[in-house]
Amino acid sequence: MSTPEEKEMQLKKTLQQLILSVKDQLVESVEDYNQISIGKIISAEIVGIQTHSGAGGKTHVVEAKLNTTKMGVIEGGIVLKFTDDIESETKNATELHQLLKKRQQEWDALLEKDAVPSLARRFPSRMIAPRVLTTIPEAKCLILEFLLDTKPALMLNYNMLRKASLIGYSLARFHGFKTLKPKVEAYQPLFNMLQSIIDEKTLQKWWNILETSHGGAEFLHGDSHLQNLLVSKHLICWIDAMLTPYMERMDDVGYALSHEAQEFIIRCFQQGMTFESLVPHFINNMVIKWVPYVLASYKATAQLDNVYENLPLDFFVGAHLIIRSNFFDSLLKEALLYFGKYFINQAPILYMLHQQ
Repeated sequence: MSTPEEKEMQLKKTLQQLILSVKDQLVESVEDYNQISIGKIISAEIVGIQTHSGAGGKTHVVEAKLNTTKMGVIEGGIVLKFTDDIESETKNATELHQLLKKRQQEWDALLEKDAVPSLARRFPSRMIAPRVLTTIPEAKCLILEFLLDTKPALMLNYNMLRKASLIGYSLARFHGFKTLKPKVEAYQPLFNMLQSIIDEKTLQKWWNILETSHGGAEFLHGDSHLQNLLVSKHLICWIDAMLTPYMERMDDVGYALSHEAQEFIIRCFQQGMTFESLVPHFINNMVIKWVPYVLASYKATAQLDNVYENLPLDFFVGAHLIIRSNFFDSLLKEALLYFGKYFINQAPILYMLHQQ
């Protein structure tokens, strides 16, 4: 039986071989996108790998160094996705690429009018989704283009407040500036699931809030955590979006926050924190620290004036935490369920906003 170290080495070897198998396409893509000449690729070194599984398959976000004949060693990020349905995943990645081209054009128009707030200018101005470089059907693999100087967001040395700001900005850019009524009826299965956990009166309150919302977006990402974000000094890159149409944009924000909350809770338990001490510690970090940073960068990027009577962020944070609790057991399951119910029942974010 292989050790974890041996499995990691084998994965690196497999990904390295796949990258080198398409080195000519990589050269053409890098030169075309960056308007430079790099010559030939001699070798590839895998520096780091972030792997996660989703509905569409398993995605490897790879930080790599390519040794070239004209530019020496160039560094960047490349995405390899293994899936049984290459055709659908290729179509999805292509549609995501086209959507973010549109979003970039909208952003460029604002920049020309000098209509971008200073807070939003702290982040990279260019946002893309990488193009499909090639597919390797026999390996059930989809390879996206190599992006120079780009790293997976989780590999960046950001504190949580910086991450929170990045989440708000990146999702606001993804959602764009057109607001509309969300398809509230699409959330009926979620409300049905919550009926055994949350009382009917509270659920009706949140349903009413969603019905008065104008915070629908043309498309949601649908899997909006930092594992699906690559970042460089000048570029932000989204991958693996589900592209769910006409849903509530705070759904994406709540999902991203629930993912970071889950990882935070895991770290706290790994450090020996008790459940009793975790509760005030978590609430203080999430509500008092993280959320204001997320909302500040989101609102500075995509204006939300007259979009909401009441922001439904508590509901989506809570709902996603409750859903996440089903994937664990023991103390972590208990904590995720507790905090999920706390956000839906107590609405601390909404209360904080009303006090401002």
